[in-house]
Amino acid sequence: MDILYLFPSCNPPLSRLIELLLPLNPRYYSICNSPLSSHNVIKIVFSLIKLENKPWHPTDRFGLCTRWLDRLATELNSVGNGVKEKIQLSVIARMVNTFHLPDNTTRPIIMVGPGTGVAPFIGFLEHRDKLHTTQEKELGTCHLYFGCRHSKGDFIFKEELDTFKTNNVLTEFQTSFSRDIGSPYRYVQDMMRENGKELFRLIREDNAVFYLCGDAKNM
Repeated sequence: MDILYLFPSCNPPLSRLIELLLPLNPRYYSICNSPLSSHNVIKIVFSLIKLENKPWHPTDRFGLCTRWLDRLATELNSVGNGVKEKIQLSVIARMVNTFHLPDNTTRPIIMVGPGTGVAPFIGFLEHRDKLHTTQEKELGTCHLYFGCRHSKGDFIFKEELDTFKTNNVLTEFQTSFSRDIGSPYRYVQDMMRENGKELFRLIREDNAVFYLCGDAKNM
């Protein structure tokens, strides 16, 4: 479409344009809740992507799936429990055999999740909390490194994370805010570098599990 805006004299038939369109790829989102707390509910988190106006594209553009999810969530929140129409979604489960909590609940874990990359770790922490409170499981140390741009507008799950920290489900919680003036750390790697010796000790001596989740393109 950008090419057509740049070259208005180019006027191909609509049928030809449709032929050139590639099938939409599935969008994958991490589940951010535990089946122990809600076995029939799946929660996800997403960022609403907005592309600013350009001279060759005079209108705002949004991420295709995230824009749709945002409109859907807004509509459902506006009508509350009074919604009568069923909304059917096509869901594909992508199994990842290595990205899960260790069977041994006392084994230390290190989680790095900038931005919405923290989503699966919210599910991890909720699961650890349920294992401890309902099954009296002993928990090992748990470290989380979280970063975003602004502490005021981008700090998602702040209340939940503070509660996990208060309840000792989360042992160490480090944050960085790349656009906040005066923030001691700018990015998660700055915090990890500062705590490098402790992270090395946890992995080498205590056999800690290391998890990393985030935007692979921009992280």
